[in-house]
Amino acid sequence: YRRTPGLASILMERPLVNVPPLNERWEAIQIIAEREGFSPLEALWANMAVHEFIYAWAARAERASKQKTVGAVPKRVNKEFQKRCPRFAQAFSLAKDEPFSARFDMSLNALLVGLQRAFAASYD
Repeated sequence: YRRTPGLASILMERPLVNVPPLNERWEAIQIIAEREGFSPLEALWANMAVHEFIYAWAARAERASKQKTVGAVPKRVNKEFQKRCPRFAQAFSLAKDEPFSARFDMSLNALLVGLQRAFAASYD
């Protein structure tokens, strides 16, 4: 996505068959997942979950760069929301100084660990 600006936004609107550079990667990832023991359907779903997660984040970053906002995250929470959700607002204030990539890394790791556990649980 870094090498092809705008690709993530295109993927949000067009089917993958219309994006030939990605087709070979999809096939390779499917083969790798099946070799690791995923059934074809599980491999497909895992592949799509990771891919959709990443291109959604990339598309969000593309939109943010066009809007001149950093990470597409507001820097503060309005006072009414702070009253209704004080714990969330407090945690949100901690996040404003963190790099956008830190949330991406944590979220991707959680997704991958979750997929691994879901795969293992389906064979227990």
